[in-house]
Amino acid sequence: MDQFNGQEIFITNGLQDPLDADGSFEKEIAVFSGEIKSKLGSRVRHKYVTYEDEGHVPYHSLYDGLKFVFLSE
Repeated sequence: MDQFNGQEIFITNGLQDPLDADGSFEKEIAVFSGEIKSKLGSRVRHKYVTYEDEGHVPYHSLYDGLKFVFLSE
């Protein structure tokens, strides 16, 4: 797992996704995000964001992801 040291992972999901009407994809992404956090811990900088009013590919995710990677919080 050392190959992940110092990496950034930014994951997003939109809750208004017509391709995920039952919310199963959103649940799986949340589980995946939790696995990253539990298995990689402090080796990576990780953030998971859910956009409540966005659809399948939230445009905000690109902007927010670039800020996450290039601007230290």
